[in-house]
Amino acid sequence: MAKPPLTDKERVFWSRFSKHLIQKGIKPESVRWYRIRAEQFIRAFPRQRLASLTPDDVSAYLLKVGEFPSLKPWQYLQVIDAIQILYKLARTEWSEAFDWDYWRASARALEPQHATLAREYVPLTSAEFARHVGDKRFAPLILSHQPVFEKLVAVMRTRNMSIRTEKSYISWICRFIHHCDGQAPSSLGAAQVADFLQYLAVTRNVSISTQNQALNALVFLFSKVLEQPLGDIGPFSRAKRPRRLPTVLSRAEVRRMLGELAGVPWLVASLLYGTGMRLMECLRIRVQDVEFDRGLIMVRCGKGNRGRRGGLAVRSPLDA
Repeated sequence: MAKPPLTDKERVFWSRFSKHLIQKGIKPESVRWYRIRAEQFIRAFPRQRLASLTPDDVSAYLLKVGEFPSLKPWQYLQVIDAIQILYKLARTEWSEAFDWDYWRASARALEPQHATLAREYVPLTSAEFARHVGDKRFAPLILSHQPVFEKLVAVMRTRNMSIRTEKSYISWICRFIHHCDGQAPSSLGAAQVADFLQYLAVTRNVSISTQNQALNALVFLFSKVLEQPLGDIGPFSRAKRPRRLPTVLSRAEVRRMLGELAGVPWLVASLLYGTGMRLMECLRIRVQDVEFDRGLIMVRCGKGNRGRRGGLAVRSPLDA
């Protein structure tokens, strides 16, 4: 069905719309897409004037559009900018006070080196490696063996291993090399690994989970990075697993704990309790990942780089 011809008033309006975009630095070939986004917004409210819509109407529209999984962040930004320009030209009173930046921030994709993501490899200096681990005293050691650490990070990121695992493995490998008086990892082997694990259990008195984490880091280093599998490490003292009964907070205790929090910490703690998400999954949540009507959350880039679509129902900690 063909579109009805534009009236003179509509032609003037869209001409002003295009000029405003070009003045903002938008390329002429992209202007038509902004107009398409604006027209889609107008068609979503048939027989209603722009001036009659409220901030809640705009927010509801942006929330609905943001739920489309195929919509890329730059396309969502186009939608937001197109609607803002519509209201700038319509000179609606509330549009100046509307929090457009909030919606732009919700559209922004996480940068490759974001603290909760960091999956694309970018070369780092030894000082940056040390900051990455969180211990500056390892900077000289990392500088001495930087090719090994660079390959370690590259291998882990091509395998989509989590950023926390990456930091933990770098830290344990630094401690292992330090324990071996700074020798090159390629010159070390199973005997030195067994000695380090025994040192952790006997001298440092670490837990069994900590010792296992160190072992996993060193096995990964030798088998996947250096391509020198350790084989049989031999006997070494195992850390002892303490016998503890599991401790679970009651609902009343959860209420009291959350009552001591406020702002972002309260929101994060409530989501972790109410949904069962992991910490990094919660910190990556954006507005368009929440389906308020159905009480569901879209978890993107979960453990193993897998997503869960609509798999977690939100439960309030105050529901008794």
